Amino acid sequence: MQPISILEKNLNALKSKYLKDIISNHNVKAQIEVKNTNGYNLSYNGILFHNETSPFGEAKAIFETLDTSLNSINIIYGLGLGYLFQYTAIHSKGIIILYEPNLDIIKTAFTLVDFSNELIKDNVYITIDKDSLNETLRNNMGYDNTPNVCCLPSYKKIFNEQLTKDQKELSVLVGSITLDCNYTKNKYYPVTTAILKNIPYTANQIPLCNIKDCYKDIPAVVVSAGPTLHENIETLKKYQDNAVILCVGPAYKSLVNAGIKPDFLCVIEDRNCSAQLKGLDISEVNMILEPYTNINFQKMQPKKHFLHISNNLPPNNIWAKIAGVNIDEYNSKGTVSYCALNSARILGCNPIILVGQDLAYIDKQLYSKDSVYSDLKLIFNEQTKQYEVIAEDMERYAASISSIRVALRRLARYKGKITTIKSITGELLPTEAVYTTFAANISKYTKKYPDRHYINTSMKGAQLDGFENIPLDKALEHSKPINKKDFSSLSFNKNDFIISQLKEIKTGLNTAINKINDNQKLLSRFRTEYKRGKSLTKDMLNTLKKVISNYTWLSIDYGQTNPVYDFITKKEQMNFETFLKKAENIDISAALKIAELQTEYLNQALEKTRSTVDIIDNGIAFLEGETK
Repeated sequence: MQPISILEKNLNALKSKYLKDIISNHNVKAQIEVKNTNGYNLSYNGILFHNETSPFGEAKAIFETLDTSLNSINIIYGLGLGYLFQYTAIHSKGIIILYEPNLDIIKTAFTLVDFSNELIKDNVYITIDKDSLNETLRNNMGYDNTPNVCCLPSYKKIFNEQLTKDQKELSVLVGSITLDCNYTKNKYYPVTTAILKNIPYTANQIPLCNIKDCYKDIPAVVVSAGPTLHENIETLKKYQDNAVILCVGPAYKSLVNAGIKPDFLCVIEDRNCSAQLKGLDISEVNMILEPYTNINFQKMQPKKHFLHISNNLPPNNIWAKIAGVNIDEYNSKGTVSYCALNSARILGCNPIILVGQDLAYIDKQLYSKDSVYSDLKLIFNEQTKQYEVIAEDMERYAASISSIRVALRRLARYKGKITTIKSITGELLPTEAVYTTFAANISKYTKKYPDRHYINTSMKGAQLDGFENIPLDKALEHSKPINKKDFSSLSFNKNDFIISQLKEIKTGLNTAINKINDNQKLLSRFRTEYKRGKSLTKDMLNTLKKVISNYTWLSIDYGQTNPVYDFITKKEQMNFETFLKKAENIDISAALKIAELQTEYLNQALEKTRSTVDIIDNGIAFLEGETK
């Protein structure tokens, strides 16, 4: 039997069959040479990957600049011959992600160096493209561990342009994941309870897919409140009868003031920003809301309410189960413009035309000059040498958004978040990081649904790949008047089914309350035992094990069958599990901290669960009264 080769050992140690096949089948094309200076080295197009004097010392020096604790994440950009990767994989307690997009390099290194002991480690991941890097980061990042990126100095010389581009994209990705983690921690509870509180209003609202393709092959204009909206107002007014108009909340005032009647008004905000519609007539517009949209919008009386149940937001699965509806079609990325775009697709519209979707700050404007948020301006602070966002008339802006407190919080959100984005003419425009992510997302949307013609009419805004750049008058010049649909006779009534689902959820939550009470008694026993001896006894450890076992049942076993409980206690779960990830030994200090965090978790879980049961009871009582 022939001895197994180094390449085979490495390939066998890889956790991913896809990765194994890609590397195995790759043929090296680049000029890569093995050199022996003071240790083996690789030369790539004449440039050495590692320090010529001490490649091992170089790796050790870079490693010593890293956080390598249990909660750390280190992305090593580039493998070279593997000195830095191997040293980090051996000595780091945290997550190590190797990102090597150059298959020539990884195949060469895997042929020459045995990494099998490092590759089999649970904390080591190998990625070769953006998708696998994205997935690995999302599976391992939390709200409290921002990844660090390191690379060999040679990579900055050899791949400088690509490295700079990748680092910028990685920064956006990390920001997006951090935002998602913070949303999970801080918003799941209010969003979940909002879904349940809204039941008296949403129970009879019509899922948008119930009118799927009702405007098949009819043009749609999706109106956002970007700076160029005012430039298109007169054209839109001229052609308003020739297209289905879907408008986001902040742009509605601009359209109404211009005498334009949108067909659909999209609002997804869970906070109360209903002031954006204050004094405006909505009786002739259909509203598209999410199940969690703030109750003040749910209470409004438009022509008809429709529900867009975004499938990217896990709490919406609660509504899907309660109402017995399929939400596969409701693709979204958490922004109202994306919701409006997807709504146009569900309606069957083609082409889909964007107006005011600038995704950039143009002529110092954040929003259209006649929109509800027109007071927001971009300025350049000469002292700090940074862009800042201000409100020209703070009182007016505060009134438009709800209060001074909310206005100040929104303005603070922009601090340090101004970046640039490429315009359709190639120049760089000021924008905020979230818009660069959104631009990438809607470009991906066009690839996912290539059966539509997508048009962007912002001739000054960001370049949106997948969209044809055409002025609005050209996009609609051959359009003809269409028959607008009347949905007044449509209905949706599944009250009996919804009541049965709510009762099932309530029964489950009461089971959780009993388990919480049991755990509180165990913790009380733990504290009593500690007061007696001030030391960690075997009995105390056993009690603590039971506490953690009950917690595991609540947060995992039970949480999977009753997601309402999982979502309303998500913040406390994340706090507790963050500590557990960092704890290496359960000494007396760690045991006391576990008891403290579990006490906080149980107190909050009990309060939130009881409150949620009350909300469900109110929903049941309302629907039962309506049914009678």
